[in-house]
Amino acid sequence: MSPCKCTKCVPAVGRRASRLRRRLNVRRPRSHTRLRVVTYEKGAVLGNTGGGQSTLVRTMANITGLPLNPIDSIRYQAGGEEIPHIEYLEIHAGLLQKERWIIDGFGCVASAWKRFAAALSPWLASLYVSQDCRRRGVGSALLEAAIREGKRIGLDALFLFTVTS
Repeated sequence: MSPCKCTKCVPAVGRRASRLRRRLNVRRPRSHTRLRVVTYEKGAVLGNTGGGQSTLVRTMANITGLPLNPIDSIRYQAGGEEIPHIEYLEIHAGLLQKERWIIDGFGCVASAWKRFAAALSPWLASLYVSQDCRRRGVGSALLEAAIREGKRIGLDALFLFTVTS
């Protein structure tokens, strides 16, 4: 399948990445020479207390116009009393059915995983290459295989989550 040439597609990498590839003698993967521009209509953010995620989410909501839904506002009543867990899960499920939202906070494990799946799906996470196999194209090969499989089963987007050390 040839890369899309429409105006909604952008080069996957910039000049710095090209220089890095040349320096490491790595070829650009062919299957994702261009990436589709994705407009996000849903977002889920969580983090440690005081970590700045609420500020980030308010800014994201202001920029994107997405409705902001802090978990605390659906988990607790106005006086601070916690609502019954079953009721919280029902409210949360109803929120996920909406077409546009940003949700700030954790809630509980079950609701957090449902939220992540609804916001970014499908996603590839924790691609790990052991230290002794790095800089040999192993990570690129694994990513290429995931992209090929995604295309084979009809996916038009694959979200990548990565942690750098």
